[in-house]
Amino acid sequence: MDGHAPAQPAPRDRAVSGGHWLVRLTGTGTARQRLVCFHHAAGGPAFFWPVARAMGPTVEVLAVQLPGRERRIRARHLTDYRAALDGVTDALAAEPDKPTVLFGHSMGAALAYDTAARLGPALATAAIAVSARATPGEKPATDPATLSEPDLIAHLTKYGGVSDAVLADAALRRLFLPLFRSDLRLIASRPEITAATERPLLALAGRNDRHALPDAMEAGWAPLARGGFTLERVEGGHFFPAERPDTVARCLHRTLDALAPAAPRKPAPALSP
Repeated sequence: MDGHAPAQPAPRDRAVSGGHWLVRLTGTGTARQRLVCFHHAAGGPAFFWPVARAMGPTVEVLAVQLPGRERRIRARHLTDYRAALDGVTDALAAEPDKPTVLFGHSMGAALAYDTAARLGPALATAAIAVSARATPGEKPATDPATLSEPDLIAHLTKYGGVSDAVLADAALRRLFLPLFRSDLRLIASRPEITAATERPLLALAGRNDRHALPDAMEAGWAPLARGGFTLERVEGGHFFPAERPDTVARCLHRTLDALAPAAPRKPAPALSP
């Protein structure tokens, strides 16, 4: 379901209306298009640095920052999905309205989808992009509150992306594993009902992500997408956005341009699939 990706440098603080809940990775508030990224369990805004850089300067790239990580590392972890959704939607509602793609990875895919629904007409021109999650209602098979430390580690290693150095370091485990458990509890508390969306929906699927294969993502998301559904297959595993940021950015640019064209930009170099 969710794991941890290779560490990236923490984003610099760049002021946005949404306060601590949002971090601006690249671009400026004057950009005509916006990408908002929602991280996976135990992840954070830094996971999206490669994609943000690949998007270029014509797009404002924001990332959601839930409590307990990066710049909010001292904040109390959330385990209530509704509280997380409230915080994110309030933060985004304070931002100027512009053509926006809400892009969620793994756990973040559900949060991005539900944020789009909650914002409704407050975000007039928007699409949803999801990756590495077979369905929005996917939940842990076991109650996260009951998982032992070895069980949590086993859960992480199934998805890859966690270095042996992190798992071998007791201090890092004490910092990281409680956050992972809290995020699993958070997504487990998501309400069961998922309404269809009238917004366009892009599903990005890693060809080698056995936890969310392309066919599974199409089966899980396409029936919800009344505003149009697109499936893009990308080389890589569960954390393919970090492995293939240029390909992911190209797909996101197409989705943004379908909402509203951006300012002219230099042609991108040829990209490998």
